[in-house]
Amino acid sequence: MQYTRKPERRRRSTLRRASLAVALLVGAVPGAVMTSQANAVTPVGSNPAKYLGTWNYDLPNRTTMRNIAVISGQPTVEIPQIGWIVFSDNADGSVTGRTDQGCTWNFEVRADSLDLAGSQSCFNHVVGSAYTITDWTVRVSGHHENESLTAISHLPTGDRDFVLQDGARTKTGRDDDSTQRFVGGWTYAPANPQTLQNIVATYGPGGSVTYSAETGTVAFAKIGDGTVAARTPDGCTWNLRVQGNTAELQPAVQTCELTDSTATLTFWSIASDGRQQDSVIAGTDVANGQTSAFSLSVGNMSSDLPR
Repeated sequence: MQYTRKPERRRRSTLRRASLAVALLVGAVPGAVMTSQANAVTPVGSNPAKYLGTWNYDLPNRTTMRNIAVISGQPTVEIPQIGWIVFSDNADGSVTGRTDQGCTWNFEVRADSLDLAGSQSCFNHVVGSAYTITDWTVRVSGHHENESLTAISHLPTGDRDFVLQDGARTKTGRDDDSTQRFVGGWTYAPANPQTLQNIVATYGPGGSVTYSAETGTVAFAKIGDGTVAARTPDGCTWNLRVQGNTAELQPAVQTCELTDSTATLTFWSIASDGRQQDSVIAGTDVANGQTSAFSLSVGNMSSDLPR
């Protein structure tokens, strides 16, 4: 989402640099740029039609662990999964899955599922970490999809296991206009360094890394069918396109001129059920001739309106 860079940062509490290894674990979030070829696809021979289209992750549920991935290590980190995937069929009978963060995955069509066609590796530019998915199974019933996957997150501190046992998505295109899930004021929950909730990582010149708590209220207003504008505490306004329960930047890169800096968002994905929002944000700041990158990988807000 949007950020007030320098003035806002001074009001935030800086966290210990020791948190870096934990924050980097976020790099296992699915959706990135493919960096290695998958194994050859050998379609099994089933009809892929029911899988085709755009599917959004349902709002993560921290109680049931639905759409919550677990990354091993000390401490263990739980990462909510949000965003969309588009499944399309290929001439050879296989299926390609393209995620909102730019990754392309190859799947075999089996009798009752889609299965990842061999291990496939990506580098996630949103959070700056590489990972390999080793298994990914997708099953569909009507407009609902369930999935599970296992992966390895490749970090400077070593490889970590990444597991999503209970993934759930809903197919988009059924709602005429779901902007009301987003309209109104939304306030960030208290930041938590242990879970990374509402913790912003800022990567400055020379490899410096600082951590700060994201706070304040964001106001969302409908500006058109399927489109909302989000005004952040720094006074910037960002436009997002809504499909089903998910809103993402449109256009994909947006810039805001602040008093002493320039903020650019390169990614913002939000899942909402009208009462809670989960989000992933990435961008850059330019101030005093210096450029820094920032990311919020476990964003969480609550609606200020009765629903």
